[in-house]
Amino acid sequence: MEKFEIIYPDFFNSELFYDKDLTVNELYICALTKLGLNTKDIAQISNTTPKSVESRKYRIKKKLNLTEKFSVYFISS
Repeated sequence: MEKFEIIYPDFFNSELFYDKDLTVNELYICALTKLGLNTKDIAQISNTTPKSVESRKYRIKKKLNLTEKFSVYFISS
C-alpha cells in the first residue's frame, strides 16, 4: 500500500472515500482495482475466491453509493 500511495497520493483522500468507514480490506480491493486487476487476479492475490471478491466489491459499491460499474470509478480516476 505504501508504494500505491506514492504513485496515487490523493486516491484515498478523494471525496469518494470521505467519511465512508471502509475497512482496510475494502480499501485494499479499491487499490487493486485502481491498478487494473480483475476479480480473478484480486482473488488470487488476496488468497480468496472470485465470489468473495465480488461480494466485497458489492459491499463497497453500496457504501460508496455507486450506481455504475465498480471499476469505472477507480480505473478512470
